[in-house]
Amino acid sequence: MYRNLKSLTSGILLIVVILFSGCGEDNVSLSNIEKVKNSVMNFDKSITIGQAFDNWNSCKNKKWNEFTTNNQKQIVEFTCKVNTLDCTIQWTINLDDTTKIIYTKLISKQENGKVLEKKITTNQLLKIIYANK
Repeated sequence: MYRNLKSLTSGILLIVVILFSGCGEDNVSLSNIEKVKNSVMNFDKSITIGQAFDNWNSCKNKKWNEFTTNNQKQIVEFTCKVNTLDCTIQWTINLDDTTKIIYTKLISKQENGKVLEKKITTNQLLKIIYANK
């Protein structure tokens, strides 16, 4: 009986080891938000996108979100409030796990319900963010 119990215990231990062997760090995939935040921009490879955006002093109520479009594009969105402006920036996650900015907008919602868009290029906005202004 002792041998059967020892064999049973060894068998259970082996099954547990096999089941948990695939749970190491190497098998953990990054979320799309983490992929974007860990990426760097070509014009400034000294810090990650996450470091630049998460530490942008003028930006309040920072939020990162991810979603999938109807045609299965993976999108990561960053939003925040810059003074009276709502800032939105979106990246697409490419099939090779690279990221690309596809949308930027700064808008102001007036008390009368009007929405005004601030005219600024993506490059101008990124320079402001990376300069932490």
